[in-house]
Amino acid sequence: MDAFALENMYETNYDMGAGTVALLNIGASVMNINILKDGLSAFTRDITVGGNRYTDALQKDFGMTSEDAERVKRGEIVEGSDQEQIAGVVASVTEDIVAEVQRSFEFFRSTTGSDKVDQVLVSGGCTRVGNFTQVLSERLGMSVEIANPFQNIKVDAKKFGAALLETGAMAAVAVGLAVRRQGDR
Repeated sequence: MDAFALENMYETNYDMGAGTVALLNIGASVMNINILKDGLSAFTRDITVGGNRYTDALQKDFGMTSEDAERVKRGEIVEGSDQEQIAGVVASVTEDIVAEVQRSFEFFRSTTGSDKVDQVLVSGGCTRVGNFTQVLSERLGMSVEIANPFQNIKVDAKKFGAALLETGAMAAVAVGLAVRRQGDR
């Protein structure tokens, strides 16, 4: 369901055209992938990997509380923590998640005969973790864009303010569900 909600969000906010677009939503415990080819869903996959991997690794390796681990994921410094060691753990988890994306893209290519993905749009909480999107871009060898699910949706700035723009990528699935119309998946 989430993979198709991403498609609805994409249709609402981006130009559907020719080419292959990968929509990734990396939530707390599940990553949803929906690859659109010429505007139609050609491949979907849900993988049980997400931002909780960072939290679990930080708690295990450093004995942090879940609250402190969440703060570290957002780039905050926790008193008494070794930033260099933390950066190493975060980088290791990032590599694991990115490897899952790469494997999914390879599976897509091998099962559909498609040779490439033209665009990658990523959403979910992992977009706020350190240099996640930069590492993803480097490993895939292409630019990766953070989704803006409110791009074509009028939002009252007085009610929602800057916080909505800062955390908007985390609302991609919710927006996709909200704009769902009869006949949508």
